[in-house]
Amino acid sequence: MVANLNIPYSAQYTTITREGHERPPPSFGAPTLIWHLAISPHWNGIPVVPNESLQDHHARLATDYEETHRCFFERINELLTTLQKRGAFPPANPPQAFRRGVPPPWPTNSNVLGEPFLVTERSSIHFTLWWRDADAGANLEPSVDALRVRVHAEAHRDFATVSLYIDAGKPWNKTPIMRGQDPQGLRRHRIFSEIESIQNISESRLVTSGGVPPVDDELRPEDDISDVQAEALMRASRYLYSEIWDEFCGTFGIRDLTELLEMDVGQKKTGHVFARAWQQFCDAFGITYLAELLGQKSTERDVNGAGRVFANFRGLVLPTAGLEDRSKTSRGSSGAQPFARFLGNGGLPAKGEGAHKEVNESNAVVKAFWPFIRRITPFADQREFIACGLLNWRALYVTALGSPRAFDWKEEGRGPETDIPAGHLPEGLMDEFGRYDSLHGSRGGAPLRYLILTKGEPHRHQIGRIADRINVMGTMRLIALRDWTIIRDASTQIQLRGLELDTIMQKWSVGSRDIRRRYRRFQWLRPFRTRRRDKRDERLQDLATDVEQKLIYLSAALDEVGSKAVHGLPFRINRSRFYIAEFMSLLESLNIGNIDTWLAYDQFVKRGLKPAFDFIDGVGARLLGLRNRLQSVLEGIETSALVIQTAATRSNTAQLRRLAWGFRVQNILLAAVTLIVTYSSDSELLKRILAEVQVYVIWLWEIAVTSMSKGT
Repeated sequence: MVANLNIPYSAQYTTITREGHERPPPSFGAPTLIWHLAISPHWNGIPVVPNESLQDHHARLATDYEETHRCFFERINELLTTLQKRGAFPPANPPQAFRRGVPPPWPTNSNVLGEPFLVTERSSIHFTLWWRDADAGANLEPSVDALRVRVHAEAHRDFATVSLYIDAGKPWNKTPIMRGQDPQGLRRHRIFSEIESIQNISESRLVTSGGVPPVDDELRPEDDISDVQAEALMRASRYLYSEIWDEFCGTFGIRDLTELLEMDVGQKKTGHVFARAWQQFCDAFGITYLAELLGQKSTERDVNGAGRVFANFRGLVLPTAGLEDRSKTSRGSSGAQPFARFLGNGGLPAKGEGAHKEVNESNAVVKAFWPFIRRITPFADQREFIACGLLNWRALYVTALGSPRAFDWKEEGRGPETDIPAGHLPEGLMDEFGRYDSLHGSRGGAPLRYLILTKGEPHRHQIGRIADRINVMGTMRLIALRDWTIIRDASTQIQLRGLELDTIMQKWSVGSRDIRRRYRRFQWLRPFRTRRRDKRDERLQDLATDVEQKLIYLSAALDEVGSKAVHGLPFRINRSRFYIAEFMSLLESLNIGNIDTWLAYDQFVKRGLKPAFDFIDGVGARLLGLRNRLQSVLEGIETSALVIQTAATRSNTAQLRRLAWGFRVQNILLAAVTLIVTYSSDSELLKRILAEVQVYVIWLWEIAVTSMSKGT
């Protein structure tokens, strides 16, 4: 046994060494079905209490933060616990969850509110579910038919994510099966059957028929697609992106995400039982949308800590041989031989080279799979799609993201039949409320779907990193724009408040100039100088007081800009800036390749997102600039008022000094006259003359003093 060296490790040693490895990417093969959710807590905000001390207000803020944080992760933990109890093997006791605690170096028994704030002990949780064809219980060893479902949950500062990966080719206790092998189990067989149907229909369009492949010859995207093939593609899309996940949610007890993310944790047991029974009743009698049948709208409960889904992605990883023979494609691992990549650099010549001579395989593959892609998202032909290469053409990424419809078929003709004669489109499956599948929310939200095409069988770790990066980037993109409407409105508010500040400044500059100009007249007359100067200072002081009050009001109004942003507009803007920086750094790591005639993801970011990102940063800079400008103007006005008061005080002090000097001179003269009268001769005539002189001198002195006080 090695001797214990008794090394005095830092209290944060484990925390800092583990940072950077807290969120390992998943590992899976192809085909894999992906469902990624990003959930943020709802904050109601703190009402203002009049005459509340700062200490009490801070205590209320800290209590609200801790309570919201606790409730939010209790709901996330309920979701994770529900999944593990239904399908984790071996079962964890207790189930893995985000438990909150005191971070080091604070003592673990610290119980002072906000010193420190509690954090989740782990920033990520990973476990595997085994989904059997028959519900045999989670405590039994999975059978050969069980599907591997990898779950990755992550806790972030402002949100949490839950990602589910159905790795269809990996059975329990066996090596992964690939294309062409016999899958075992009803669900696995159905998945491979639908995938094979997509591959056969799409890849056949790359095969030369009569000298020219269909993808090179067709004028319309689906000239070679029959009605049977179109129906098969629509059925495959419906199953792989929607129906199988509906089955999963029913099996694992998460049919009602709203109930899970908003439930009162104290009532969670009885609430789940009732929710499941009610759902079974509705399914049996076809009451899918009871609220709409009753003419009501379902509304979420705006309680602190309630989960709000702001990112909902459905993905599919699908291998393809491309233009090569299927038997020669990569099997997912390689030693000295290079990994398979899509040829042709997207049909674009490399820098410094002339015309490209290599085949444009990536464009041919996307075009070949377009009949399936257009059946992933309703109205696909009317949307702008992204198609590009990833990691130097190891895979292709195709998605519409959240692009709206650019036109309507009725603007071009009677309908889509002229371009898509085979039909069987997803818009034909939408219900009367415009919903395409079960994940359409009451506010019109719907999952964003994407497709990843790999050249041959992918490397299990590499494709996991690619899919994880796609999901993380999508989450960062959406959380950065989470307060977009509030920030956009704040821009107009800042503009108007800036104009108000300009008006106030103009009032001060023009008003003070006019007052000084008005009272500068007649100052050359000494009898009017002091009085007009006092009047000028009084008017300037009144103007400064009025302007200062308006500036204080403007400062208070500026604090109300973006009041809908809980925790303040500056916090939300800086949060958006942080996630924008994270998103842009991840974008560079994808090594995106541009496919000729298609929109690449980085081009979409530069053309579509960068103006919004720059706008958010600009609003933050303008808000800070307006506050600094307002503070500078307020300080200038206060300084001007102080200068006016100082000048008036100096003038009054000088006048008092002159009056005091006059009184001293008067007293000296009076004393002198008194002495002369006292010690002079006894002549009565002289006494009367001196008395008259004394009175006259006093009268003259009073006139002189009065003149000096008015004319100086």
